[in-house]
Amino acid sequence: YAHIRPYKGLDISGSFTYNRWTRHVQQHLTDRNLYRFTADGPVLLRDGTVRTYIRRYNYADNFRSSEITASYGFTVSKLEASVLLGASQEYDKYDWYSFRKYDLIDDSLTGIDAGTTNGDISGNYTQWSMRSYFGRVNFNWDDKYLLAVNLRADGSSKFAPGHRWGYFPSVSAGWRISQEKFMEPYQNWLNSLKLRASYGSLGNNAASNNYMYQALYATTNYVLGNTITGGFSQTTLSNSQLTWESTYVTNVGIDYGFLNNRLTGSFEWFNRDTKGILISLPVPLEHGTSSVPNQNAGEVNNRGFDFDI
Repeated sequence: YAHIRPYKGLDISGSFTYNRWTRHVQQHLTDRNLYRFTADGPVLLRDGTVRTYIRRYNYADNFRSSEITASYGFTVSKLEASVLLGASQEYDKYDWYSFRKYDLIDDSLTGIDAGTTNGDISGNYTQWSMRSYFGRVNFNWDDKYLLAVNLRADGSSKFAPGHRWGYFPSVSAGWRISQEKFMEPYQNWLNSLKLRASYGSLGNNAASNNYMYQALYATTNYVLGNTITGGFSQTTLSNSQLTWESTYVTNVGIDYGFLNNRLTGSFEWFNRDTKGILISLPVPLEHGTSSVPNQNAGEVNNRGFDFDI
């Protein structure tokens, strides 16, 4: 993290985060009887005559993020204002692999070379990234009239290039009525009264996997001319039109404080519309064994009142 102030009112900050974790798992199957112990004595679950092996799994995840922001604040007469601009980026890669060797020379050996016959080897990795640009402008006139405007643009690798970016604006305004001169006769019992309203949107890119906009394939064996041949089979259908799930929120409320703010609370009305919800819909069996991708198919509306005291 770093922060500099080139001159009064201007602040520039930058940060970088890196996180890595690994996990190692080993399975050691030996030629021994397996029992379950009960009140009536041990019960044999598996005879010890098995094919011995050692199997290892290795997992790793690498995540890094960076952000830079620049903000500038100034005052002109009764106006206090600030401007913020910024950008951020995130990247994550998760990979795993496993391997197995059979027929241990001796059951007490735990090294992979203790196995004399090669077994299955498998592995893969997934990755995603997101880049964002954002800005905010705040205005405060005489500590009575408040206005904030925000805009952010998010680009996600989970969507196809033509649908990768989502734009999410928001605006909020407030009026501190208790600061007005006509409220002075009531300030001995009404200390705070604020009317506020806001409208904004948020984005969600939480698709079921990182590659829903592409058809996914896996290695498969085929029989051609009485010979086993390696190839590919489609495991997941694609949806190239997949894009951001968006939530739009409208809020109008009043905040209040009485008796030297010993009694405070708020009353507000809200309306929340979520559109293009990322869900997987049921499909007929005729489509085959491939998994179906998410779709922007759901809509939900929540509205109501909140009262807090």
